[in-house]
Amino acid sequence: PPPPPPPPPFFFQPDQANLQAQESRGLGDVYKRQPVLYLDFELEATDMSGNDYVSDVNNDVTFDVGGADRGPTPTAGASFNGGYIDFPDVDLTSIIQDTEGENSYTFSAWIKPSDLNGDKFLFGQTSQGIHNGIRGGGFLHQAHWGADNNGATNLSTLEGEWVHAAWTYDGLTDTAKMYLNGVLDADVNKRAPNGNGNLIVGGRNGGTENYLGLVDDVAFWTVALSEGSIQALADGVSPIGASQVSFEFTNIIYNAEEDGFRLEWNSKPNKTYALFFSETLEEFDADIDDSIESQGETTVYPGEGEWLPNPLEGAPRLFFRIEENQ
Repeated sequence: PPPPPPPPPFFFQPDQANLQAQESRGLGDVYKRQPVLYLDFELEATDMSGNDYVSDVNNDVTFDVGGADRGPTPTAGASFNGGYIDFPDVDLTSIIQDTEGENSYTFSAWIKPSDLNGDKFLFGQTSQGIHNGIRGGGFLHQAHWGADNNGATNLSTLEGEWVHAAWTYDGLTDTAKMYLNGVLDADVNKRAPNGNGNLIVGGRNGGTENYLGLVDDVAFWTVALSEGSIQALADGVSPIGASQVSFEFTNIIYNAEEDGFRLEWNSKPNKTYALFFSETLEEFDADIDDSIESQGETTVYPGEGEWLPNPLEGAPRLFFRIEENQ
């Protein structure tokens, strides 16, 4: 009689232990929630996060301009000319009152300021507290009303360009960071903001000291995103995906007949990746290939018709890890 057919390939997803191990290495926010608020300005000030927060446009803000050319939605942006957008239902109380587990944030946006003089704030609240934007003659600025600091880079060196800016605050450690084009621009100790109220975009303290210039892809999270996620945003990844797409295996296939694997993960165009393996999850020192070229939004390794030989033949378990090369 003919031999029995080989067993079918075995499909599986990353298990919870693998996810927890990645979180312990500082990659946890890759798998966390979507942004609380996201404005791509393709439909004016409509919240695209899925939370459907209502916006109230005050004074001179228009939506008849192109967006950030390196951002995820370049068709349209917003022009702030002395106005601001109020979000009365985006309550900041848990951050202000330092509620454990709910006291962190990330604000991000593509910006093209038209005026770097004086105080030009992009993110604020209705009474005192948070006012993040531009100050001190053209530096990124992060302030919690009495806990203020500038970034290291003067934006005048980048004048006329769209730049990506991000502000994070970790309420557990009372640390604050600013990023310019994905690169850390400031890292300081900072207390929680004071005051009260809800989020406003384009000003501070109820709508004063307004940001002037173009803005695109405004997003707000109630977690402090990692440097890797901030870099993804600066690389043009949408805020809807930046906190959950990076470096996630979407499929791992095991072929018992070949004793080989085929791996698939979410990727970014024009990047290269390094693939590691481990038996214990403690150390990933052994690499399989340190220069895998991206195939676009999804990368499969190895190629069609090929299988990765089992790097730990006979081992009771095997873990893989993918890293994006810088």
